[in-house]
Amino acid sequence: MNLIHRVYCRSRIWRAQVRALLPWALDGISLERASVLELGPGPGLTTDWLVQQVGSLTCLDYDAADATALARRHPGVDVRHGDPTALPLASGSFDAVVCFTMLHHLPTAAA
Repeated sequence: MNLIHRVYCRSRIWRAQVRALLPWALDGISLERASVLELGPGPGLTTDWLVQQVGSLTCLDYDAADATALARRHPGVDVRHGDPTALPLASGSFDAVVCFTMLHHLPTAAA
């Protein structure tokens, strides 16, 4: 990920976009009691919104520094470092899985 991408994904501009997009993306989907897995939260702007909407939240990020920083910011969230293409989690562990801003980082369509 380049520096411009890292700066933008932490910006007030992107935070405002997230606050507008996530309610639209999840319209009609009830998550208030759900156990949710978020793949690729990066700096966590989507996590900041999600944590208030779900029953419990686990985040899995490929970037160790992002995962560590996010865990510090959200001590009530189970934040893990790992590969989202090879989930280190048991099948059936979650009611829902969300992925908002990381698919463009995957190296292949199959991944």
